[in-house]
Amino acid sequence: MSNARGPASGVPFSFLVPQANISYYTVPLAWLLSFSPHIYAIVRYNTHGHPAGSSGAPKFNGSSPRTFLATVQANKHMSQETKDRLFRAEAASLNGFENLGWFAAGVVAANVAGVDVAWINALSLWYLFNRAVFNLAYIRGVSGRVRGMWFYGSIAATVTLFIKAGNAARRLTA
Repeated sequence: MSNARGPASGVPFSFLVPQANISYYTVPLAWLLSFSPHIYAIVRYNTHGHPAGSSGAPKFNGSSPRTFLATVQANKHMSQETKDRLFRAEAASLNGFENLGWFAAGVVAANVAGVDVAWINALSLWYLFNRAVFNLAYIRGVSGRVRGMWFYGSIAATVTLFIKAGNAARRLTA
């Protein structure tokens, strides 16, 4: 099970990829990327969810967090544009969490199967990059077609981790 790295690794842009295995660290970073749109929505709601000049600003209800979207929808002091942005932020957060498990499984599978560390690192970083841009595009309301490009980029990274893991595992048993 060799994770040797050399010029033969064939990783595009390998000069940008760390030599030490950082892939396991990308999983908690992916979690943070999934959680960050939710934090954005809360902060934005807490600062924009009340009438101008009012001291009684509504705040995110941490005791009942699942009511957040209904609370945003019922708020009469926010523009529909701001509400839509908060809804998209929450959707981006949920989308990230929905994809986190299989990304994490892909990282573990690739490491256990002995895939070249350069590939695992590159694909893990590519996943993070795509998720970050996807979040920004989603929150800003970029068209689904353009946003989908970043979504499918992260999916491609995860699928490639599994394919490389499968190929490496098959070589180990041959």
